[in-house]
Amino acid sequence: MNNPKYSSAITDALFILLPFFVLFLIKFMQSDIYAMFRLSDYSLAISIMYGQLLGKTLSVHERKKKDGNFQLFQVIVFIVSILSIVLYAGFQLVVKVPDFVYTTQLIIFVLGVFFYIPIGTLVNKLIDK
Repeated sequence: MNNPKYSSAITDALFILLPFFVLFLIKFMQSDIYAMFRLSDYSLAISIMYGQLLGKTLSVHERKKKDGNFQLFQVIVFIVSILSIVLYAGFQLVVKVPDFVYTTQLIIFVLGVFFYIPIGTLVNKLIDK
């Protein structure tokens, strides 16, 4: 069976995305979709997702950590997680956040979710074998 099983990573991502679906429905019913754009929670969600990935990499056997670019992979996951939490903290501390920062956050969120599924699947495969 060479096909990767994405179901576990998709399930993880869906549980992270579920509150955003609920918020979207509420804001839609309130006719305030623009408020969804100005949420800081996207950064928090990415930080949680990539923090989970980083935690899972600690369960990978030492023998597999020496193969390929595993350390680089861990550093990238760590950087994404840390930058996301710093961005979230910035939203809490800065009074007037420019709209381009919200746009950047949404782009990072969409890309983070998009890449979470294959990366999560890879980590799950490394743990399972």
